[in-house]
Amino acid sequence: MKSRISKLLLATICTITIALSGLALTGCSTNRYDFVIGINSFMQHPSLNEARDGFQTRLTELMDAEGKSIRFIYHNANGDAAMATTISTNLVARRVDLINAIATPSAQSARDVASVTQTPVVFSAITCPVNAGLYGPSSDLRHMTGASDQVSVNSIMRLIRELLSTSSDENITLGYLYSSDENNSVITRNNLRALAGTYNVTLVERSITGIEGIPDAMLSLRNANVQAIYISRDNRLASNMQNVYNNNPTHIPVVTGAVAMAETGGHVAIGVDFADNGRIAAEKAFDILISGTVPNSLGIHIAPDESLELFIHQTRATAHGIHIPPSLFNWNVANVSVI
Repeated sequence: MKSRISKLLLATICTITIALSGLALTGCSTNRYDFVIGINSFMQHPSLNEARDGFQTRLTELMDAEGKSIRFIYHNANGDAAMATTISTNLVARRVDLINAIATPSAQSARDVASVTQTPVVFSAITCPVNAGLYGPSSDLRHMTGASDQVSVNSIMRLIRELLSTSSDENITLGYLYSSDENNSVITRNNLRALAGTYNVTLVERSITGIEGIPDAMLSLRNANVQAIYISRDNRLASNMQNVYNNNPTHIPVVTGAVAMAETGGHVAIGVDFADNGRIAAEKAFDILISGTVPNSLGIHIAPDESLELFIHQTRATAHGIHIPPSLFNWNVANVSVI
């Protein structure tokens, strides 16, 4: 009998503890902070992590200067769109003051879930927010704003031609490797398709839906005799650039849309500074929280070409017999880094 009573007592205590914990996770815990911010990141890879860190650091700086306390609740969806929706749902249920959504699937889930409560959503690391349905004049998007990581086709094409040392009237065959289920990458594909003729480029596209498709896609690009391969800031490929590298035995020049991607498995990169992308998102969040500004009245930030950063993996290029023209080291961007 004593054993049974003890078990019942223990179960009761556990139930009370869990209930109290639930309270601590919702309204009660927020009383110690002026603002609670939820962060929904679609997955972990260096570019998205830089955007997250930039956001947290800058918003903390701004709030400290204002004498306000802030708490961040961070969740990573591990590349699962359903999980991204669950995270957004939980953050809204916990009554966070604002959601920082990093990458398109997380931002789309936050848009939908937060529309009922009009919880502000500030996104970052989104290639084309308008095409992704994340920004526009609709009243359903009043709670949305953020920073884009879009790089113009002009910058991409100029860089690749310079890398290949070809004149503008000479046709080049360019491979584009992307995930067909990633909005960012599909938009970039469409932009490249639309302007390929203008830049005298024959575009060879190869798509994947999982990392197991990388070897076959890379082999197909080699068999198509592409002169270079471009990979935009594709989340799946950004997390698996070592796999791309391992399947590039003929050392075709690989140009990427993010520095961290080229560091792992490419030769040259042109893209936004993702930490700065996060900082810009933080400044928008600060304006919303402190001044009560309607999010979509703040517009979206698109980095101008001159604010981009260029990365050159000279060591890898030299080892692979790829010539880097001297002109690239003086490219007209905010920062050129070489390793």
